[in-house]
Amino acid sequence: NERVGERGQLFFTDNEGNILYHHMASEVGKQLRGQLFDALKTKSGSGTTVAGNHGEEEVHYQAVKLHDLIYAVAIYPDQELFDKHSGLGWSVALITFISILLTSTFIFSTLRMLLIKPIQQLGHVAGEMGRGKMLVPINVNSTDEIGDLAKTFREMGKSLNHYHEQVRYVAYHDSLT
Repeated sequence: NERVGERGQLFFTDNEGNILYHHMASEVGKQLRGQLFDALKTKSGSGTTVAGNHGEEEVHYQAVKLHDLIYAVAIYPDQELFDKHSGLGWSVALITFISILLTSTFIFSTLRMLLIKPIQQLGHVAGEMGRGKMLVPINVNSTDEIGDLAKTFREMGKSLNHYHEQVRYVAYHDSLT
């Protein structure tokens, strides 16, 4: 196949720039412009392209030396490269957006499980203690600062319950009898 991409071309020249084979027979025997071919020979094999025109279209040329006397030359239309680049850019943007969305969802879910739910439970416990229920079960068993806070709430509930029992005992018992 002599096509590169949708509108690109591949052809072969000799070491002077004369076209030896081209998919369009009318191009065989023509010569590439001297300055263009000199630049292609200099950059052949390096993977570097040379900007130029092919007919009315802006293109990039790339050459590979196959033998001392033969070069393979590819022509890539700039518009086709731009279209591919643009499509790739949209794909990268979409993948980036989806990755950020999934990562954010994962982070939010993790924070909710590790921080928000335990803090909400401790807030509920504080409200219950404020209403007089001192021994409220606390189901927070982490070893971080929130776990320390839950442990403090448990101890505070036990202490308040103990003092509440002492006050009740003093209120309903006569210390003289």
